[in-house]
Amino acid sequence: MNFRAVFAKYGYLLALLPLGVGFAVLAGNAKNIPDYIPITNEDELQAIALDPGKSYRLEKEIYITKPFTPIGTEENPFTGVLEGNGKAIYGMTIDPSSPWQCVFGVNQGTIIRVRVAYGNDYGALPEATTHFGGMAAINEGYITSCTTYCPNRLVIGGSSIVAGGIAAINRGQIKNSESNNIFQVSAATDAVVGGLAGIAEDGAIFDMARSLGNFLCDSGLGESRLTFGCLAGEARGKVKVENCYLHEKYLRIGDAASDLTEWAIAGGFGKAIDAEISIRSTCVYTSWTSLPEKVLPCGLIAQEKGTSIVLDTVHVNARNERFEKGYGFLENGEAVLESRNAYFTGLEEASRTGQDKFQPIEEKDVNPKSMGFDIDYWGNSGIPGYLAPRF
Repeated sequence: MNFRAVFAKYGYLLALLPLGVGFAVLAGNAKNIPDYIPITNEDELQAIALDPGKSYRLEKEIYITKPFTPIGTEENPFTGVLEGNGKAIYGMTIDPSSPWQCVFGVNQGTIIRVRVAYGNDYGALPEATTHFGGMAAINEGYITSCTTYCPNRLVIGGSSIVAGGIAAINRGQIKNSESNNIFQVSAATDAVVGGLAGIAEDGAIFDMARSLGNFLCDSGLGESRLTFGCLAGEARGKVKVENCYLHEKYLRIGDAASDLTEWAIAGGFGKAIDAEISIRSTCVYTSWTSLPEKVLPCGLIAQEKGTSIVLDTVHVNARNERFEKGYGFLENGEAVLESRNAYFTGLEEASRTGQDKFQPIEEKDVNPKSMGFDIDYWGNSGIPGYLAPRF
């Protein structure tokens, strides 16, 4: 590898190290610059599964014409690099016999600058599905500067499932990435669903990530147990959220779904269980329509157990068209240990427990400077009086 290529990848180290040490590090890492294997068609993309430890780069837009088998398993995870090179994978349709509906099964490597658009015929998840992740079923590595999109509603029903717009389960880092998907529950089920991840487990980081879309529930779902959050359905262990924008325009639930036993639905996390959550420079924007009586609007977290939360510059804007009251937390708002520049708009109270560590603020008063946001990262969301991160 020539020195220019080495410098382009590792030159930033010179700013951190003494001059002689810096150049020694560059020389030592020359052999680690990946020799990318070019990917130009769907067969070559599928073949990554045969050698998941190498580095690959998309050289063309990839069009999927046949069922795809996820790359990486628990026994043989993806540990390499997929450089998307700004290209897209179109028409993604996963093998219906696979319980994991995703491009990558287990990712322990790096997926960067990859855009995935699911096929026009993809929507109702196959009966065998246990995990759906727009990019990965289980992320234990890095997903950076990626987007996922499904033109149809992702219909969930008839089984226990964990689903997330980027990953079903995130134990790694999702950064500078966006999910734009509509999830719809159509039958009685035990489902954990999140705009970015179904479940955020210990070590999960969400940084400069954006979740867009809707969550819809049909009527007559019986004794379903549904957990949903615009960021993640559940949080467990240490979870870090920074510079994120969560915009779930509609949480719409059929009126006849009135015999509910356990539903936890919120703009941030549906549930937090034995978690340590840090949320910084993040906006949550959620609207609710057609909610049954047993489902109360909740802005940030609906249910928590054994959880501690630290907030630093957070804005929750939660609207509902049916109820007079809405809450930042439905229970145990005292889980918020520290709060700095935490605001809410459109909610009756910050917490049903009365432990208010949010400040009410009118929409007209929303200002990035006064609220403490780093305006280098925040711009106009297209929603009056609301912020969104720049990508």
